[in-house]
Amino acid sequence: MAKHHNSFIGILSVFAFAFMIVVLARELTALALPWTIAIFAGLLGYVLADFVSGFVHFLGDTFGSERTFLIGKTFIYPFREHHTDQLAITRHNFFVTNKNNCLVSLPAMLLMHMYLFTYAQTSFAFAFIFATLFFLVLSIFATNQIHKWAHMKKPPRFVRLLQKMHLILNPKHHAVHHAAPHTKYFCITTGWLNPIIEKLYLFKGMRKVFKKM
Repeated sequence: MAKHHNSFIGILSVFAFAFMIVVLARELTALALPWTIAIFAGLLGYVLADFVSGFVHFLGDTFGSERTFLIGKTFIYPFREHHTDQLAITRHNFFVTNKNNCLVSLPAMLLMHMYLFTYAQTSFAFAFIFATLFFLVLSIFATNQIHKWAHMKKPPRFVRLLQKMHLILNPKHHAVHHAAPHTKYFCITTGWLNPIIEKLYLFKGMRKVFKKM
């Protein structure tokens, strides 16, 4: 069984993410997008994060194992662990909970800073893409924490309010995923897309296609 600990790379990735989000926030402010556009970009980024969380969760639950080279212990094991021990994630500290999302977001954040911001300064389309990606990576960062709250017996009061308003993943909604055989409702940021994905047969269809390959 894999052990969770505060690795140097994990802690460094969280601080690097915090540094880069400040840099990108300053650049986003410099773009001076109309507030209506910024709000729309924020909502779009939040919804996209829900989809990304579901897709990654689907992959982690469906393919490979805890022994898969390179990604088994780091990325697959955490998804499989909470099927057998739903409270395991609640025992993880801040760094263990959030380090993986920070680590995978950093390359995209660097590309945003080094290349996309240059184009965003002269193009409204690229500025909108920059804003959407900013809120996407910010929402992806929040996803594991939101997932942790959904498993806590007594999350903070403000978290319970957000859950009741369905602005973040609701425990009752997430319980659908934890019913065996754990093959639906993979999205764990808000869960908004889960019913839509089920109706579209998206992940189930992908599973069948991959199994035939």
